[in-house]
Amino acid sequence: MPKDTAEKAPFHHGALREALLDAGLQVIAEKGVQEFSLRDIARSVGVSHTAPYRHFANKEELLAALGVRGFTLFRDRLREGWAARFEGENYFERFLRMGWAYLQFARDESALFRLMFAEVISDPQIYESLLLVSGESFGVLQDAVSEGFERELIHGPSPLEVALQIWAGVHGLSHLWIEGRFSALCSYGLDEHEFLDRSIRDLIEHRRQR
Repeated sequence: MPKDTAEKAPFHHGALREALLDAGLQVIAEKGVQEFSLRDIARSVGVSHTAPYRHFANKEELLAALGVRGFTLFRDRLREGWAARFEGENYFERFLRMGWAYLQFARDESALFRLMFAEVISDPQIYESLLLVSGESFGVLQDAVSEGFERELIHGPSPLEVALQIWAGVHGLSHLWIEGRFSALCSYGLDEHEFLDRSIRDLIEHRRQR
């Protein structure tokens, strides 16, 4: 019988790290953040139980790396949603598209989305790359709100406070959506997509400068 210390599959150094992250997300989705182990991930990938330690000192380092992966993808989706598609495109339509990018990311990457916003890192200050990219993600929203203030399209106490209010609203909608809480809307004669669309619009329209 082969010893557990020998890898069961050949991996390039970088490929192994990515394979461990892929497997980690899957194992976490099945077992939960608290119950998974690096040994579980190694078994899933088909490598020795010591192989993950070449890249991650412990579970928390792997979770932080998954957080970086998630927030990088999330930031890019938000930027794509916010970007103007033609000169003079309506500010509020761009904002709506960014809101839908937020919702769709949560729906498409639900396991990653839950992990990104779970309190699983004991001291986030240790992981500079995670702090940076998560801040950049919120920065997309904050910059969009700041542009609205500068162009006198929206109003409020401050760009930061308005951005936080909108974030709280869209984030709440996202969590409720991926948990299936809106699935019963059709029984009340409401369309789920239309409800979410109106909800996002209301979050920003409420701040429209009259």
